[in-house]
Amino acid sequence: MFKHRLLGWIAFSLLSVSAWASTTTLQLPQEAVLLVMDGQDITKSHITPNAPVPLNQGKHQIVFRVEKTFRHLNDRKNFTSEPLVLTFNAQTDKQYKIQLSGLTFFGDTSRFNKQPTHHIKLVNNSGGIVPFNMTILTKHGIQLGRNLVQETAEFNTQSHAASMPSLVTGYNKTTFPVVRETTTAPADTSENMLKYWWMQAAPEIRNHFKEWLKTEAAQ
Repeated sequence: MFKHRLLGWIAFSLLSVSAWASTTTLQLPQEAVLLVMDGQDITKSHITPNAPVPLNQGKHQIVFRVEKTFRHLNDRKNFTSEPLVLTFNAQTDKQYKIQLSGLTFFGDTSRFNKQPTHHIKLVNNSGGIVPFNMTILTKHGIQLGRNLVQETAEFNTQSHAASMPSLVTGYNKTTFPVVRETTTAPADTSENMLKYWWMQAAPEIRNHFKEWLKTEAAQ
């Protein structure tokens, strides 16, 4: 498990560094919690909540939740939406923003759960409406301990409006380049994956990673 967390950290850092060369970003609303981006778990990353996320040009997929607290009949009600999968095409030197509307009162949450696309829009820095696809990432049964990266990968193999099959292919190509078709033990596979991403990382990313590792080891 720890090795998989390290792998995700390095992989996402590489994606972020490659995007820093451009000024293309995505800004989520304050009520949104970003969970997965382009197949990578970023809940353990060092991204500041609600800070603009750097993007490369091309198609992207994010998974996020909406979390909001309402005052309702002299009480406070907490709302957490189902994970939402959103895909869109980003252009170079554009700033994108997800806007949330129609979620003012606690009674609005039931309508949001049924049709979240009526409450969410994507705009660019010129104020233009940007087309996107969105699907609720539904899981039946027990909701605790959900593996959203795995669920998203399975989601992308199916025919949904917000599916992005290229991520499944791309993940297999970039994450397992040193793993051959053998009966290698899972621990060895994870180690090979970590070694691969370490060799791909720039010096500054390696330094950030070392600091993060020290913090994790001290906990």
